[in-house]
Amino acid sequence: MSEHTPGPWKLQECTMDISILAPDRSNWDALIAKVIYDDEDGARLKNGHLIKAAPQMYDALEAVMEWARTPGDHGGNPYRKEFVKKAEAALAAAGKEPTQ
Repeated sequence: MSEHTPGPWKLQECTMDISILAPDRSNWDALIAKVIYDDEDGARLKNGHLIKAAPQMYDALEAVMEWARTPGDHGGNPYRKEFVKKAEAALAAAGKEPTQ
């Protein structure tokens, strides 16, 4: 898919920030995001891991929607299933237009 910078993204932890990097065509990594703030409960690292996982989560949400679009027995209307609604809402929040 070409709608985002392809993964896998990696996390680079520094003293006061965490950088999320993606492979680039050159010998350098492209900066995707930087989480900058000091905390004591590990939220900065958790946020970094969440951002790092974005490409895989996006692909998983796309797979859910592909399943919903595929003809067959889904045990009822797949678009009424809560996990499909959540996947569609998350993709919409990421800028993806609904495709029913």
